[in-house]
Amino acid sequence: MGSKIWRIVGAAFVCMLGFGAVIPMLPVYLHEQAGASSFITGLLVGLSSAFALLGRLLGGKTADRKGRRIALLLGMGFCATAGVSACLPSLSLSTTLGSLHFLFHSIKHIG
Repeated sequence: MGSKIWRIVGAAFVCMLGFGAVIPMLPVYLHEQAGASSFITGLLVGLSSAFALLGRLLGGKTADRKGRRIALLLGMGFCATAGVSACLPSLSLSTTLGSLHFLFHSIKHIG
């Protein structure tokens, strides 16, 4: 178990290090480069933290009730959907919701 746990800890550390390097610069970028007001910048950073907390709470409950595999698949699905939505601004809300619907039904058959 010793080697496996350190691999997980190392991977989590690298992920959080990457995330932690970007987050402090996000308000600066939003305000100075994107032209967002101070209120909007604060609102977006606050919403980011709030949704992170909500996702962790729901992910923990899902892992406890349905298993870690389902929780990880759901998390990866949400991340993929968010990434596609961010890369393709023309992607409509109905397409995103349709993708989530497909993802949930696929996971139901996997698990």
